[in-house]
Amino acid sequence: MRSYDIPAGDIVKLYTVLGCDMVYLANLWELGRKNLMNAHGRRCYVDGEIKTRAALEQVILPDISQVKERIKSVYEHCYEACLGLIYAVNFVPKTVSMAIGPLDYSMSLMDSPDFIKDFQKIASEYCVAELQTALEIGG
Repeated sequence: MRSYDIPAGDIVKLYTVLGCDMVYLANLWELGRKNLMNAHGRRCYVDGEIKTRAALEQVILPDISQVKERIKSVYEHCYEACLGLIYAVNFVPKTVSMAIGPLDYSMSLMDSPDFIKDFQKIASEYCVAELQTALEIGG
């Protein structure tokens, strides 16, 4: 389970019990990630699955309104508990490199830079909207 999946009130209680003065909230966009569950029930990254330009056509951007509601809910609970909120936005190069796979991403930087640029433009639409949303709520 990741912090984003924990109900807003519960994550704030958890951080309060731990003695923290801030809540760390991350909504990892698992674009193109191939994950497996390990023996402990944890999701483990294996590789990226978006390896071709044709696969870019299948990319669907997440609904930013759901992200907005989640950040807003956690922010309100943090405010009531006098805790700060750190929201970790998705970073375009990391998102794209994990969606392709680190090795294939590195090779594509040399062999197909236009593919990487086009993919980053697509991912930027969501990542910038996510950052703007977080700033609107917490700014």
